[in-house]
Amino acid sequence: ALKPIKPNKKPKPFGSESTVAKRGRGRPPKNEAVKSSSVVKSSSSAAVKSRKMKTGGKAMPRRKPASTTLGIIKALELYGRHWDMVAKAMHTSTDKAKGEAKKYLAFLWMKKRPLPPKVKESGIGYTVSGNKLNPNDPWLLKYIEQRKANLKAKQDKKGG
Repeated sequence: ALKPIKPNKKPKPFGSESTVAKRGRGRPPKNEAVKSSSVVKSSSSAAVKSRKMKTGGKAMPRRKPASTTLGIIKALELYGRHWDMVAKAMHTSTDKAKGEAKKYLAFLWMKKRPLPPKVKESGIGYTVSGNKLNPNDPWLLKYIEQRKANLKAKQDKKGG
């Protein structure tokens, strides 16, 4: 006689860390009643209010975690421009991985640093596609301007 197949793991209730992390926010799906204490509020209005209180009424900008930058560097060194593999290594989507790579490659170009060898295999350009980078690209000009402003702000903060 055949035995019924049992799933290995029981589904976790909404509000547990894994389901909240998968959804990205602490909101329950429609038509699902949940206690407010069981929901993790990562970007709720309460979090925004507390950030505003700490900064005198202005919402603090969220900073990119250092692990994201280190993740893209290691992933590009290992997988080059194989975006599915890079995204998998970073535990993110392909589009987000390409966005991070675009910023990192622009940074390398700005600092006149060489591309990682694995990235060079698929093209010598400092772009996501491997084509030559256009130095007059509006996105690139804006990125360079922001980097310079951030560096100046850091120097002013240290000096003053």
